[in-house]
Amino acid sequence: MKKLLLTICLLLAPAAGAEEYSPHWLERVEPNSVGMDAAGLKDIDAVVEQTIAIGHTPGAVVAIGRGNKLCFLKGYGYRQFYPEQEKITLDTLFDLASVTKVACTATALAVVVDQGKVSPDDPVVHYFPEFGVNGKDRITIWHCMTHTSGIMDYYNQTRGTKEELWKLLCGLGLRYPVGERFDYMDNNTLMLGHIVEKVSGQDLRTFTIENLYRPLGMLDTMHNPDAQRRKRAAATETRGDVWFKGVVNDYRSYHLGGVAGHCGLFSTAPDLAILSALWLGKGTLVQRDGKKVTLFSEATFEKMVAPQTVSAGLRGLVWDKRSGSKNRPWNMTPRAIGHGGWTGTSVWIDPSLDLFVVVLGNRRHPFGKTPNIYPTAARVGVIAVNAVRRESSGSPKSAARLPAALKGTRVVLIVDEAEIGRPGGLPARLKNDGVEIAALFYPDESKAESEGMTYQVVPKALKTDDQTGAPVYALTRDCPRVLPPAVHGAAAIVFAPTVSKDASDESFWFLTNVLGETLQSASDNGLKYGVADRPNPLERRRVEPLDLIDKYKPFASYARVAREQGLSFGEIARRINGDQMLGVDILECRGMDAAASSGASR
Repeated sequence: MKKLLLTICLLLAPAAGAEEYSPHWLERVEPNSVGMDAAGLKDIDAVVEQTIAIGHTPGAVVAIGRGNKLCFLKGYGYRQFYPEQEKITLDTLFDLASVTKVACTATALAVVVDQGKVSPDDPVVHYFPEFGVNGKDRITIWHCMTHTSGIMDYYNQTRGTKEELWKLLCGLGLRYPVGERFDYMDNNTLMLGHIVEKVSGQDLRTFTIENLYRPLGMLDTMHNPDAQRRKRAAATETRGDVWFKGVVNDYRSYHLGGVAGHCGLFSTAPDLAILSALWLGKGTLVQRDGKKVTLFSEATFEKMVAPQTVSAGLRGLVWDKRSGSKNRPWNMTPRAIGHGGWTGTSVWIDPSLDLFVVVLGNRRHPFGKTPNIYPTAARVGVIAVNAVRRESSGSPKSAARLPAALKGTRVVLIVDEAEIGRPGGLPARLKNDGVEIAALFYPDESKAESEGMTYQVVPKALKTDDQTGAPVYALTRDCPRVLPPAVHGAAAIVFAPTVSKDASDESFWFLTNVLGETLQSASDNGLKYGVADRPNPLERRRVEPLDLIDKYKPFASYARVAREQGLSFGEIARRINGDQMLGVDILECRGMDAAASSGASR
């Protein structure tokens, strides 16, 4: 009966009504006034309401804007069902979980870095000598900011006093060698929070309120909200018989008194819109009255958002950029930064589009067993990017016949699986023509996607190709990208799979997604991108999305347009390159008809 009641409540969940608009929030304007198509935002309601209806979160608030203006702010559903129902409000406080890492720690670090108190190159032991045991003496602040420190976890040992937990953190060993790989770990930003406290002489809650949130007008953002603000908080789970409402959900932060650099911050969607405007302003916020508030310089901003190559892709300093997170809108540009949180929170900021997207949910309420709403946050972001009015710049067409285009070049080659290992296959022919094959990839759509994966799992080579000696990898639904460890010193990625004339819409989308994802990989790794210049063999026809998920899955819009207009992969690649401002040098390569030599088809 209780489950039935909950389902009925979810289906009848209303949108938040009009409320008093706080003078501290960003100026609210119509989307058209900031270069966004208001009609283009209409699907946000359906995407969020569907997520609520299937029980993945009781409620959510979405905030979207450009620059220092807010053009979309709406609440949906409930902030709690138990112990009694409360409808969502625009000023609902959410437990941000790991969004704390950027809304608190990254922003605080930008301030102290700008003040010259901290450098990313500093060893952690410079601030805490006791941390240097068990091989951790080589860990720098940069390693912690990029999750490449290799430090172990202690999540199963979270109980104890703050002093006991500090000793536990300092005594940990290494899970991986320092700097070897990206390994997302709360202990990294937990330590960064301690460093901010050390150099500022204040606890993290006090420092951020006095130096970040109060000057910016973010009056509902803090660790450990007071009793009045807790009344407006979205509930999460129970501990014993007590519902957590305005009390941090994360065990580690909870046993540290609710104040930590990795989790524990509470905020509202309008407050995070202000923070987003600060980062879009490169460290300076222009408030509604025209007053400028500067927390850090443009030079520090550029340092914080500059791409850092790690094994899983690209990170900023603390910020995510493109490392496989499911909350990242796939169509944001390479300059985009963002982060998600375990409780159902997400913020993404794209300086190239002057755009921010905040999605806050409380998916841990009431039972703590629902999937994360990261895909919903990503779809909302995709809708927002699509609503930005701009002309596609395309990219210049540069056609060349192999082997002239790539002779003497070391390349990552994407081909049909049947071509690999076959005498006379495309990899062998290219090698004979003077092209050095660094790695081989083949698209494999058979592997199902892992719902629980948050950050990109780096695939291992499946075998070594007899004909070229190159390692062989699969491009799957889990990992359709060429990640840095698999580049192997290549200067270009070459996309040369074939499409049969009877390929299904799903198979064609999968190949288009591989094209888009690997084109982004070329951008991330500074590589050229070659595309086999073959006509599209599919019959031209209109393709309607099956549902909202199908409509907004990565690169689906390009696959539909290509099917309707008969576009080749080269034409699709140029569109993607221009729309997403990837800046990749694209070569459309002729003389690569693998199908003619092998009969391979999809």
